[in-house]
Amino acid sequence: MFKGIQVKLKTGLAVVLTTATVFTFAQSYNITPNDTFMDLTPFNKLSHFTIQQNNLTNGKLLFNWQQLVLNIPSGWTANLCDNGHCYADFPVKGKMDTVFKSEYGMMSLGIDPGMVSGTALIRYAIWEQSTPENMDTLTWIISSNSATGFTETEPDKSLLIFVDVSGDNIHLLTSLNKGFYCSISDISGKQVYSENFIFSTANISSENFPNGFYNILIMDSNKNIKTKKIMIQH
Repeated sequence: MFKGIQVKLKTGLAVVLTTATVFTFAQSYNITPNDTFMDLTPFNKLSHFTIQQNNLTNGKLLFNWQQLVLNIPSGWTANLCDNGHCYADFPVKGKMDTVFKSEYGMMSLGIDPGMVSGTALIRYAIWEQSTPENMDTLTWIISSNSATGFTETEPDKSLLIFVDVSGDNIHLLTSLNKGFYCSISDISGKQVYSENFIFSTANISSENFPNGFYNILIMDSNKNIKTKKIMIQH
């Protein structure tokens, strides 16, 4: 059994559970459910979000990992576990216990948002010790129930959006593998941008957008709509 301590971390910026299996170049292991884990988490409840590394060889595997991004809303309780260890927080780097034949390694987040709305973005690089050139990136985007900018009685996990505004760019990540329509309007309701995208992600230049608040509308092929409010500050 893992023994860990949850601690409150200060930092801030959600999520989709995907089911595809991702194979590394070396084919010595695969990743399930996927290398990007997006999901919603309820208030006042400890939930775990685990990405496994399944040993496909007849021997043993030794995994190393290193932190790339750690952005967690202030007031959330969260920590990291790997294969064999649970940590009090999110270490910068570490090594798993040996993963033997037919077994799996894991990187798992424990998150309790309390009553704080927000989105956590956590990213770690992971590689098998004998093939460090074949590095995978594991990403978790986890939101508390009311963090996505709209209200739902039952959160709809089939259409989730994550928005990051940095520099002069708006980065969109959605659960829509077949693409989506995006519209951006200013606070007066005037549309300042619209585009159809064929992939689940998009980067939009905000260089010509004046400072202020904007509403982003995302619509899928079934006309399901989600919105998100952002602020642009150059």
